Amino acid sequence: MEEKFYELALSLLPGVGPLTYRNLISYYGTAKTVFESQARHLRKTPGLRRELIDPILNQSSFQQAEQELNYCMDNGIDIIYFTEESFPVRLNQFNSSPPILFSKGETDLNAQRMIGIVGTRSPSPYGKIQCSKIVEGLTRFQCGVVSGLAFGIDIIAHSTCIDRNMPTIAVIASGIDRISPLPHLPVARKIENNGCIVTEYPSGTIADKERFPMRNRIIAGMIDALLVIESGKRGGSMISAEFAFSFDREVLALPGRVNDDKSAGCLALIHKQKASIVRNADDRAIHMGWDENGLAIGTQGLLFPKLDETEQVILDILNDYPAINIDLLLVKTGVETGKLANTLLMLEFKGLIKPIPRKRYIKIL
Repeated sequence: MEEKFYELALSLLPGVGPLTYRNLISYYGTAKTVFESQARHLRKTPGLRRELIDPILNQSSFQQAEQELNYCMDNGIDIIYFTEESFPVRLNQFNSSPPILFSKGETDLNAQRMIGIVGTRSPSPYGKIQCSKIVEGLTRFQCGVVSGLAFGIDIIAHSTCIDRNMPTIAVIASGIDRISPLPHLPVARKIENNGCIVTEYPSGTIADKERFPMRNRIIAGMIDALLVIESGKRGGSMISAEFAFSFDREVLALPGRVNDDKSAGCLALIHKQKASIVRNADDRAIHMGWDENGLAIGTQGLLFPKLDETEQVILDILNDYPAINIDLLLVKTGVETGKLANTLLMLEFKGLIKPIPRKRYIKIL
């Protein structure tokens, strides 16, 4: 508990962001050692700005850390440090991820399968129905659903999970004692019993506008794939999709009408080949290589799928590459673009390959 106090105190120092925090821990070993260091040592610390030295020496965050530690203990809130096993291992792959998370609930943040679902705050009837259907369809795949507790698609995804007794995780842009929007407080309380609430912010933090993009990076980092269900060309859902794409997460999008503003963002992601089309939970499972028993699709019942000549050539090429770009496949196969695209799609539906960001493909079997 003593080290937890120092870890928290270091994170509460103004100006100590994720990169600075991790650099300090890498250099000194522990948060306690940082605070015990002398000024002459701190001045020699690589990457430590001079204006941060006095707050460290003066222990200016100690009082707030003590108050926060007591508040969390009294209210059943866990403080998870980035070196602990319970910290999301997927999130830990990125230096920009928070060094500390606050969580309330019981869900495993390192579940075998984690799916993010985001979308517009004002979905159409089509978007609402499809969101509920997809989440319901995911029930048999035993995955956790991560979203942001916002109006629209987020709250539909969370509520459907609760109705289906699926674990769901709400990542918020405030302290756990400042749930926003307030009308979603009852749902948040249910999530605590059927999943968990997660934030990087201590108690008392209000969900200011600039904190939402930071929240979105956590959603994108915690998951295996992100599904966008209706989105304009701008907004939080597109920010989440860009984060997920940059993190090499699978990005999926629900298609809509070409003249529908609510589908413009999804269609743009698909057009730019940053997202794959998803119509239902089965499509999503195929893209992720999942079956209902926790195995990759293709490992049962598809061990000997019937392949045409071009399909076999592509699979033989993929034996030599952990991942291959579609442009290189065009050169290697000598197949014209349209036929190659159709063949790759067929191999996807047979559960033998899957697309990953930057127009690349990997072999599942």
